[in-house]
Amino acid sequence: MGRRRRYDDDEGDDDDYAPRRRDDDYDDDDYDAPPRRRRSGGSSDDVPGVVGLVCGGLAVVCFLVGCAVGCTWFAVPPLSLIGLVSSFFARGNLKVAGLVVNGLMLLLSVVAVVLFFLGIGMLAAVGPPQPRAQ
Repeated sequence: MGRRRRYDDDEGDDDDYAPRRRDDDYDDDDYDAPPRRRRSGGSSDDVPGVVGLVCGGLAVVCFLVGCAVGCTWFAVPPLSLIGLVSSFFARGNLKVAGLVVNGLMLLLSVVAVVLFFLGIGMLAAVGPPQPRAQ
């Protein structure tokens, strides 16, 4: 039927064979099963990773809405900074995803803010348009 294991009993013959049972490997009294990771009440979630990813998602939405409507992209740098710091303390894949999303949004928002203030500075340097004399 399957592999057979020979038992080394003091009472039996050397010719006794029996099918191998699943628990034969674990009948040793000195054997300690490996510890299993248990969830205590379902509270072992990665809270910093979730916070970082939520802040990154809000930063993406604020940036996209700000490009279309206007002033919401001023909320992107603080959101992405909070998300970046919180993602730094996360574990596993949430850490990587949070760091990537928040880092890219921070970079894009800094570029957008710099371009915005350069544009305001250029408008202030040029001044308001003058009407033509006829």
